[in-house]
Amino acid sequence: MNRNKISLTNPIRVIFLILFFQIIFGQWLETTIDIAPDSGTIALVWNPTNNYLYCANYCTNNITVINCNINQIVTRIPTGEQPCALAYNQINNRVYCANRNSNSVTVINCVNNQVDTTIPVGIWPGALLWNPLNNKVYCANNWSDNITVINGATNRIDTTIYVGNWPQFFALNLTNNYIYCAVEEIDQVVVINGANQRIIANIPVGDSPKEVIWNSVSNKVYSTNRLANSVTIINGATN
Repeated sequence: MNRNKISLTNPIRVIFLILFFQIIFGQWLETTIDIAPDSGTIALVWNPTNNYLYCANYCTNNITVINCNINQIVTRIPTGEQPCALAYNQINNRVYCANRNSNSVTVINCVNNQVDTTIPVGIWPGALLWNPLNNKVYCANNWSDNITVINGATNRIDTTIYVGNWPQFFALNLTNNYIYCAVEEIDQVVVINGANQRIIANIPVGDSPKEVIWNSVSNKVYSTNRLANSVTIINGATN
């Protein structure tokens, strides 16, 4: 008889195994929150001021607000059509939501979780970035090939920057206040000076760049190139 073998017919051992796995897996999975049937949950942003999580629902045209202290839904906020990207502005305590099919950005006051205003932007907005160095929100408009720059103090448009076909995601370099935007159809990463909103470089990368991220340790920017199956590394000091 193999004494190391655990018999599942022994009820004490079965209870022990159940408790063991509950303890182990309970460290990783706390709970699951059901948003709504067919809501198309697509984007998240966390507000450290109120410890609320804002969840954009692409198919139901709203944002679900979750209280992270109790992991419960506290409200739902209507947006434009097909909300797809979120950004949090820590200076004015607002959440910005890009509405793809409405060509707009909804601004939400996180004190009362009500809509402050809706800002018309370019065609098919798909990505947002808040820059804490200048308190501006950058919105990439896929079909109009430009970036809308929103003033976080007034929630009005400061300027629009043409960058080329199909701008995608952003990265912010906090050492030099440069904004990097992957522009998919021209295979470039466009670099914008956050001090004056002017393009200072067009960096060739691989085929179909999509995501960019800044590494604060090495001061390098990484670009994923979807169709080239590669990652381009950009020196943040020299671009």
